[in-house]
Amino acid sequence: MPRIAIAGIAIESSTFSPALTDEAAFRKRIGAEMFDYYPELREDGALRERAVWVPAMIAGATPGGAVTREAYESLVEQILGMLREGMPYDGLFLDIHGAMSVVGLDDPEGDFIVRVREVVGNETIISTCMDLHGNVSWRLAENTDLMTTYRMAPHEDSMESKQRAMFNLVERLESGKGKPRYKAWIPVPILLPGEQTSTRVEPAKSLYAAVAPAAAQEGIIDAGVWIGYAWADEPRNHGVVMVTGDDKEYVASFRLGVETDTYDVTGTVLSRREVTAAYKEVEEALLSFRGESAQMPPMYSAIKVNLRACAAGRADRAKGAKGRYSGDRDFVV
Repeated sequence: MPRIAIAGIAIESSTFSPALTDEAAFRKRIGAEMFDYYPELREDGALRERAVWVPAMIAGATPGGAVTREAYESLVEQILGMLREGMPYDGLFLDIHGAMSVVGLDDPEGDFIVRVREVVGNETIISTCMDLHGNVSWRLAENTDLMTTYRMAPHEDSMESKQRAMFNLVERLESGKGKPRYKAWIPVPILLPGEQTSTRVEPAKSLYAAVAPAAAQEGIIDAGVWIGYAWADEPRNHGVVMVTGDDKEYVASFRLGVETDTYDVTGTVLSRREVTAAYKEVEEALLSFRGESAQMPPMYSAIKVNLRACAAGRADRAKGAKGRYSGDRDFVV
């Protein structure tokens, strides 16, 4: 049976609060305590006998101010120490909120998962579950393998989502499929307060109702929509859509006759003209793009340079961008 570790730190922190959160504010569940916390890991749970579970520690606190650096470092080092003691692992379930702020540290969850990855190694499959109000930074997305999030606000499905993350992990290990072939991480430049993102009313109601059907498609492991966290002033706080799967298919829409200075809909319109084209003409034009071709990404294209995502024209002209061949990237941005 696969060996699976469990670890996590969860809190949502407001950077607008003068209060700070210390270690005493965190409720720690260590080792076997977690078997009662997660229903599917109880003695009669559906997952208990499908893996050798090696729980380290999950620490959670009620919403508050930023976490002190001392508290964060203490919690992380405790978890890393426990993980080292239980090595090796085939998988790891990472249970986080995604909106933790730490004094003097950008992207705490990204920092946390990098340090976890350094301990467990690159072969271990990490499956992460988050709150839909969490923040999925590039660093977090890059270092996790499987990812899911709550699909309801208020979060009536929080435990269901955690169990989905565990089931996804166990099934990938049991089947031998391992890590997903593809991950899509799409940042969305929008940030709304939680009061305007309830899934009980529109527009979030329809948006989140579409997530489960999307995730159920053949070739898809999971799909999630993160609203982001509006109560902290940090660059990573914005919406994100993320999908993991084994099949890759590009779906695009376009508008004919409009030219912008960024080659996409976000730029300033430079010109407009009337264009009429029959469906057959469009189909024939698209066929000309098939096959292998070298291309220089336009300066405002979303590309990956030196293992980091950057929108080229918006990130110092993507220093180091070079011509490349189509189809040579597994991680889709």
